[in-house]
Amino acid sequence: MRYAIASGIGFYQRKISPHKGYCCAHNHLHHRGSCSAFGKRVVLRYGVLLMFPLLWRRLRACHQAALAIAETPATPALPEEENTSQTGDPDFIKICAIEATSEAACCLLAFLLP
Repeated sequence: MRYAIASGIGFYQRKISPHKGYCCAHNHLHHRGSCSAFGKRVVLRYGVLLMFPLLWRRLRACHQAALAIAETPATPALPEEENTSQTGDPDFIKICAIEATSEAACCLLAFLLP
């Protein structure tokens, strides 16, 4: 069972996550890996039963990271010719973090509720 869940998370990381348009707030703030990478690591190491409480705790930390990112003041944007990437835009990063947290919470709640 744990390998099936881990392969499902791997599929999500390869096929779905790159196309969502936002990133993990916890990873952005703490540089310790995304929530999906954490879930995959936990399910392989500790099994399915311990994955749920640990992943729930991580998603709450991700939400707190999104709030912390949203509260930080935005730095002035670079001139248009120097700003070649959307990821350098502070407003984009804030939106990314907030959307990632809300999407993760919605997906988890939809999974847990019948």
